[in-house]
Amino acid sequence: MMKVKKLLLIILALFCLPAFGEIISIDLGESGWAAVLNSSISEVGDVEGLSVYGTNEDSVFIEIDKRFIAQPDEQGYYNPIIIDFVKVSENALSNIVTRE
Repeated sequence: MMKVKKLLLIILALFCLPAFGEIISIDLGESGWAAVLNSSISEVGDVEGLSVYGTNEDSVFIEIDKRFIAQPDEQGYYNPIIIDFVKVSENALSNIVTRE
């Protein structure tokens, strides 16, 4: 199922990441956005793939493949794999549409 997510520019996004581990940045093509994650997510799972499969005049369409390795908690929930999206261009597209 596709979800349209309006993202606001968060200047301090990189400072919100944990202070340990390697920071990994993946450019989302010519969209003006980058996906940023911290290697410390390896305790929870792994992002096995993050790819751009299209753009239009105001949106970039991405697919995210995740694999959870940690066990769920007592209620059956997994800790999230967090991906921050950072605006890297003044002309960035308005929307990021994900397919998971």
